[in-house]
Amino acid sequence: MGYFLEDLAGIVIGLLLDPWLDTWFHKMAARFHNRRSRRA
Repeated sequence: MGYFLEDLAGIVIGLLLDPWLDTWFHKMAARFHNRRSRRA
């Protein structure tokens, strides 16, 4: 049962963090893209 609970917790945490991480990665990607386009 331990593994099942760990998987379940991982899924729940993943669902909660996914939207937040998604927006964060998009922000970081936009920053890097802006830097590159400015240099070019």
